[in-house]
Amino acid sequence: MKIFFCLLTFLSLFCSCKKYNIDNAQYAIGVVYEYQGGNQHNSALINYTFVANNCNCRNQYTNKEYGSKWEVPSVYSITKGNMFMVQYNPNNICSTQGFDDNSRMLFDYPVKDSSDYVKYVNQFKTNPPQ
Repeated sequence: MKIFFCLLTFLSLFCSCKKYNIDNAQYAIGVVYEYQGGNQHNSALINYTFVANNCNCRNQYTNKEYGSKWEVPSVYSITKGNMFMVQYNPNNICSTQGFDDNSRMLFDYPVKDSSDYVKYVNQFKTNPPQ
């Protein structure tokens, strides 16, 4: 019985960690539409657009401690028009009026030009972002 409980606890921890990754991930270049840095009273917010499967997609979320699955940095100097890699699920893209909550902006992967995009996609094949 103890072994079963330990196994169940391990699996629940594994599953809760895994939920922060996107199944069947594909990648696109996301463009920041709006960014608000957080502080002790307000959560950071990101609003961005990207193109996937010939669909113009948009997503917006706040820090995960405010209910989102994803983290929005509070200290980056992010401005409208900045580009970062976006991870998304191609099987569930732009399902509701162009908004997509099955994507996340990867703030550690800024994109200056298409060579950055190609470099990151190749890197993610063997070492996907966490």
